[in-house]
Amino acid sequence: MPIVAIPSLLRNLTGGEESITVPGATIREVINNLEVRYSGMKARLCEEDHIKPGIAIYVNGLLTRGSLLERVDADAEIHFLPAIGGGIAQFETLQPIPNKLVVLTFDDGNKSDYTYVRPLLKRYGFGATFFITEGLGFLNNKDHYVTWEEIRELHEEGFEIGNHTRHHKNVNTQSKEELLADLIYIDQQCESYGIPIPETFGYPGDSRGPEAVAVLREKGYHFARRGIGPEFPYHLEGGRGPAYDPDIHHPLVIPSTGVPGPSYGFDDLVWAIEQAKDGKIAVLTFHGVPALEHPWVDVPPDQFKTYMDYLRDSGCTVIALRDLAKYVDPSESLGKSITYFP
Repeated sequence: MPIVAIPSLLRNLTGGEESITVPGATIREVINNLEVRYSGMKARLCEEDHIKPGIAIYVNGLLTRGSLLERVDADAEIHFLPAIGGGIAQFETLQPIPNKLVVLTFDDGNKSDYTYVRPLLKRYGFGATFFITEGLGFLNNKDHYVTWEEIRELHEEGFEIGNHTRHHKNVNTQSKEELLADLIYIDQQCESYGIPIPETFGYPGDSRGPEAVAVLREKGYHFARRGIGPEFPYHLEGGRGPAYDPDIHHPLVIPSTGVPGPSYGFDDLVWAIEQAKDGKIAVLTFHGVPALEHPWVDVPPDQFKTYMDYLRDSGCTVIALRDLAKYVDPSESLGKSITYFP
């Protein structure tokens, strides 16, 4: 039977036992059998029908995809451990959300993320999330897209690497198994380059449906960022969107407050930052500075610097998506608004 190593924070339920042998052919069965013996165990590990955000499952020393359906061998050794940024313990005391809190995100792995954006953000002390995919021109055009070695450098310099799926497909066209495979592939690529498995997700093209959100929930993502719709009309070349309100929006469907592009200007950027008050957060989504293969989402470097100068001069707190965990508990998601998009 599988052996479960009990972390110190759960040993109050097991009478101090550090290792428990329980039957089960899947993670779900193991947890259910733990619950039979130690009441309260399932509530500490699960939320509804999925592993709680912030808990990582290791089987025989290997990080799993965090699914309750994961099969385990009879002699498996299982560990439930806090993932980066969260865990079995309650989240650390949350900090109050300051006015002018800005989440900075960059999609698609454009070369400019490394050559231009990275040094500027380092100079200003800004955090950011870079959502990586091997879709689009990533594999064939290294003049326009980062390499995995450059992605590793982004991580080593303190920036977050998020998951944008392997193929950058509309997730609504994928089966649950296809989407999971795309997510796990990016996880494995990150692991092979010494990058932590991503804990945040960016929806490709903003498409999202109930099945995709369910996959993200099951996999244990803390936060996932979407675009501006349906609250604001979709603009191919950039546009305004809702401020993120943690009291209203589900942490796996966080809206973009601004998506800069050719139709997005300085006044739009100022408007986005002005929304970041009274507990609301401005989330900015860029697609290349410049976006050499996709001019419809291009932001010229000089314009981008003007935007970053404004954030700096306005006293904004600029963070990566993962750093929302300092201000928002992603496990408190019941009743929060989830919107879908084609």
